Order: sequence, then C-alpha cells, then structure tokens
Amino acid sequence: LGFVFGQTGIEKLPQVSRDYITQLFPSEQMTYVEKDEDFLSWNNDDMYEVHFSSGLELTFNKAGEITEIDAPKNQAIPAGVLPQTIVSYINANYSGVGITSWELDGKNQEVELANGLDLEFDKSGNFKKID
Repeated sequence: LGFVFGQTGIEKLPQVSRDYITQLFPSEQMTYVEKDEDFLSWNNDDMYEVHFSSGLELTFNKAGEITEIDAPKNQAIPAGVLPQTIVSYINANYSGVGITSWELDGKNQEVELANGLDLEFDKSGNFKKID
C-alpha cells in the first residue's frame, strides 16, 4: 500500500483524506493525485483531486475533507460512500437510478443522477429541490 501511495502522489494528501480513501475505497487502484498550487487561496477551496484507474475521481479541500465524488461516464458512485439519508431518498423516489456525482457545496449537497436530474439536499441530507 505504501508503495502504491508513493507512486501516485498520495503523500500530498492530508492524513484524513488518506484514511477516507483507505476506509471507503479499499479496492480502488489510485493512479495519481493532483494538488492545487494556488497559494493565494485563504478559504477552504478544493485543493486535492484523486484519480482512480476505474475513472472515479475524489476532490478534497485543504483540510482533507471530501467535497466531491464523480463517477466515470455510464457508471455510478458506490452507494455505501454517500450519506445514508441521501441514498434512502433516491432509492425511495428514483429506484434503480444511479448517482453519478455528489458535491458538498457550502451548506448544500448536490447530487446528479444517471437520468440527468440534479437534486439538492441540505447539509443533513434532507431533500430541498430539483435543480
């Protein structure tokens, strides 16, 4: 595991990001990590992007917290890595439709479904609206 991390640039990630990946994406093969080198950023803008061989991409802020998950075309994000309240809502209202993108955007969580719908949830995962 350490060898793979050394080859991909995971050493750039904060430990909390490394732990998140190890816990929730243990079978994914990491290909590389991009670090945003914008030294003028004083807020918690997205700073790290992790790429997997499957095409899955994760984005973390500079504190190492996950802010975005994107699945490759024609694939879905594994439901187990998303907030349970959101997964339950989608299963109840859009059964069988995969989630292709999840983003934590300030006080909201935004989800894109495979059918093209964009859904907005509050930070607790309660449905707000269709975008």
